[in-house]
Amino acid sequence: SLEEQISNIKKELLELPQKKQWYHFIFNSNLENKKLELEGKLKELQEKKNIEDAKIFVAAKLEEEIKEVITENIKNIVFNSNIVQNEVANKNNEIPLKNEYDIPKISKSTKNKIEYLNTIINNIEKIQNDNKVTTFFENKNYKINYEKELNERQLEAVQTIENPLLIIAGAGTGKTKTLSYRVAYMLENSINPENILLLTFTRKAAKEMIDRTKMLLQLNNINIQGGTFHSFANIVLRKYYKLLGIQPNFTIIDTIDSEDIIDLIKRDLDLKTIKDKGNIRKSTIQKIISKSRNLQTTIKKVIKKEYLGYEDFADDINIIYEHYIEYNKKHFIYDYDDLLIALRDSLKTNKEFKEILQNKYKYIMVDEFQDTNIIQKEIVDLLSDKYKNIMVVGDDSQSIYSFRGANYENILRFPETYPDCKIIKLEKNYRSRQDILNFSNNIINNFTIGYKKELYSDNKSEAIVDVKRFFDQEKEAEWIAGKIVELHNQNISLNNIAVLYRAGFHSNF
Repeated sequence: SLEEQISNIKKELLELPQKKQWYHFIFNSNLENKKLELEGKLKELQEKKNIEDAKIFVAAKLEEEIKEVITENIKNIVFNSNIVQNEVANKNNEIPLKNEYDIPKISKSTKNKIEYLNTIINNIEKIQNDNKVTTFFENKNYKINYEKELNERQLEAVQTIENPLLIIAGAGTGKTKTLSYRVAYMLENSINPENILLLTFTRKAAKEMIDRTKMLLQLNNINIQGGTFHSFANIVLRKYYKLLGIQPNFTIIDTIDSEDIIDLIKRDLDLKTIKDKGNIRKSTIQKIISKSRNLQTTIKKVIKKEYLGYEDFADDINIIYEHYIEYNKKHFIYDYDDLLIALRDSLKTNKEFKEILQNKYKYIMVDEFQDTNIIQKEIVDLLSDKYKNIMVVGDDSQSIYSFRGANYENILRFPETYPDCKIIKLEKNYRSRQDILNFSNNIINNFTIGYKKELYSDNKSEAIVDVKRFFDQEKEAEWIAGKIVELHNQNISLNNIAVLYRAGFHSNF
């Protein structure tokens, strides 16, 4: 009978790992609805005295409807980051399930690179970092009680001032606080604020750190050079324009302006391939050109790797690129890439300029180092080459800007560039419960490459991570919307519900 077969299926599921979650998810949702639908149809057939049709219907529908629902749910659920074991499949094994994702094929060159980077990481992590922390005065009366207000690792990072320092800051470990206290500590030890350079990825981040420092020291103003790589490049290029032989009144253009110039050049050139094989958007050309400059590689290599289908346009885009560079020089125009490249090249070729900046910025701090590109790393290395008082902070597990040319290898290779560097890991988390951190730690420490870290928290209250996998974005969005309605019906305010997504267009679903 229908009841017996459903009961047997339930029994099989209850023997599986995580049986409570399975039972709740499957039998308290879709399957019960299917059961009611089938019972209604069966009753209708029985009333018509069509027993044979009823039997055929039940047999067919059990196979098509109920087992389909079970199989779909099994395929969609992941518990505690473990995908269901192979034995969990439908009764006839029609849809075999895997206990892990397919491992992508890795080329020999990539394997060699991974091994090499891991060697760098392992070697630096073997170095004992238990030397006495660097302090300028043993018994100084500071305005700030650093030992009281910072945890052990934060304090060590704050007091390590001389020589290269790599800080691996896990999520929620008080990175901004540590940097602010480090600046304050340097100032309290009579370091000239004009000798400090703080490079960040947003003006807001730099302003927040400097404002915190002013508040800590109860100062109205601190003359520290802090800001983005681009703003720093703009300032020094304009300040030393005579030494560099450039126009002081150059114009900085944004991405939209850059696209318009590219479009103007494209129309003027009237290139054959673009004309014959169809138009190509100015925004696409701009992205390809910018990516090649940030990666310091050719147009063809960028297209081959990331813009399949545009191979025929490579030569024409390269011609546009050459004219674009010439146009900008002729009209004293700098786009964002130009600013960085001009600064990097000037540091490489103009010895006097390099020495001026090195002697001015003796203490350099770089935030979010995992998101720097090749050019930005070169700028940092050239500036710190003399005194080597360079501190970089970041987390290789949080690199998100590779689409803009960021190279997370920069943070992995830091010990290669600075063999005598010290590494400090900020691992005490002030944001999440320990269960959440355990889940994250398991993911992070199974990465093929990277710095090992073990985030921990004083918050031991229980938290459950529920991982769900969907076949497409529509089903994912449908489930999320349904969950929001469900929570709202339980009198949970919409203001207390958050949905995080990777890109803005995901919210459209």
